[in-house]
Amino acid sequence: MTGNVLPSTQWKRGLLGSNEKHLVALVKASPLGIIAFDLEGKIILWNHAAEDITGWLEAEVLDLPIQILAGPNWEEYEALRRRTLNREVFHSLPMEAATKDGRTMVISYSSAPVFDSKNRVVATMAVIYDMTEKIAKMKLESQLKESLGKMNRILGETVQALSYAVEKRDPYTAGHQHRVAQLACALAEELGGEAVQSLDAIWTAAILHDVGKLYVPAEILTRPGQLTRIEMELIKSHAEVGYEMLKNIEFPWPVPLIVHQHHERLDGSGYPAGVMASQILLESRILAVADVVEAMSSHRPYRLGKGLASARDEIWQARGTAYDPAVVDACIRLIDTGFVFCDHNPRNTADNDSPNYI
Repeated sequence: MTGNVLPSTQWKRGLLGSNEKHLVALVKASPLGIIAFDLEGKIILWNHAAEDITGWLEAEVLDLPIQILAGPNWEEYEALRRRTLNREVFHSLPMEAATKDGRTMVISYSSAPVFDSKNRVVATMAVIYDMTEKIAKMKLESQLKESLGKMNRILGETVQALSYAVEKRDPYTAGHQHRVAQLACALAEELGGEAVQSLDAIWTAAILHDVGKLYVPAEILTRPGQLTRIEMELIKSHAEVGYEMLKNIEFPWPVPLIVHQHHERLDGSGYPAGVMASQILLESRILAVADVVEAMSSHRPYRLGKGLASARDEIWQARGTAYDPAVVDACIRLIDTGFVFCDHNPRNTADNDSPNYI
């Protein structure tokens, strides 16, 4: 040997003076793989963790070149080793490595130069740990996220398509579902707490709350003037029909039940089931107020819209009987502070703030 190159046994004996014995003991016991190469790239240190990671025992690799770890990627390792000898330090580089049984794994590779008492580089030391499972998990999570995103977009587009179909059947109420969704979400934000956590559920249910009207003949939906009792019962069936249409779709929220209950009232006077008070979902209680306010303030074939002021009076009179007092109070605050309906859909599923359906 020439210069500062020492056989692995001599190199280790050089470390075993004074307190450096403790350092070697720590290196051996480290849960991270710790290895070292001399100036020629031969292995001079290979701790127990490195044995566990690679399958190679220290006795099998001492004085062998770096290729034993690097496999077909040895040139990349050799380039890093040479740069480390030039006093460069590397942190947590993802590298492919070879195991004794021929597998390829991904390791995190950090390296730094080792200096003697005269500040000369005498070796390269590296820390390694197996990242194979972590990398595989990250890849799986990325694929899952991509898949869920695709499903989210498809479900969102389906929701919008159903809403569009309803509005095409009933042109006099075109935009009704989106306006109800605007107010319902504004109410949820005004209420805060549990309601805010249900924003996506409220938006989706509001967009779909009249989907059951696809079952109602178009001539009834669009007919000006008074409807017969039978015709009214047919229209009222849309809540039940909507539930039946949606119940087998795996929404992440109880959208079918919210739609089913949006015409229920606190005192049991609503339909289709006549449920009361706390039996009615909060989302449905919010939707009920938003629905009646939008319906009263907008034009219909058989009457002119009465405006938000009249709708405000209507919900106030039914506060605590038909409608949830907290929701009514929130709606009145919104109206009194200038809430207006928008003609466009501010949460189109193409936008970044579209609901997270999955």
